[in-house]
Amino acid sequence: GGSSWRALCAEASRELELLAALKREIKACRALWSAHFDLLSQLDELGQGVSTMELVEDDEELRRINPLEAERHRYVVRYEHAERAHKYRGDLALAIADLNAGKRQYSYLRRQALLADGEWGNL
Repeated sequence: GGSSWRALCAEASRELELLAALKREIKACRALWSAHFDLLSQLDELGQGVSTMELVEDDEELRRINPLEAERHRYVVRYEHAERAHKYRGDLALAIADLNAGKRQYSYLRRQALLADGEWGNL
C-alpha cells in the first residue's frame, strides 16, 4: 500500500518538474521569437530607409528596367501616383467628415450633460 503512494508521489513530482521545465522553455522561445521579430523589423526599416523611389512614365518603361536595379529601388508608375493621390484625398475627406461629426456629437452630449446638471447658465 505505502509503496504505491510513494511511487505515485514520485511520478507526480517528476510531472511537476516537467511542467516547470516546459514553462521555462516556452518563455525562452517567446524571448527568442521577440528578438527575431525585432531584428527583422529593424532590417526592414533599414532597407526602406536606404531604398529610393523613382517615378516611371508607363508599364513599358518599368519592364525595361534591369532586374538588379529593380531590387534596389521602388518604382511607381505615373498612373499609380494619380490613383494613390485620389484615394488619399478621398480618405482625407472621409476622415474630416468623421471628425466633424464627432465634434458635433460631443458638443450635443456636452450640452445635454450640462442641462441635466443644471449648469446651462454657466455656458
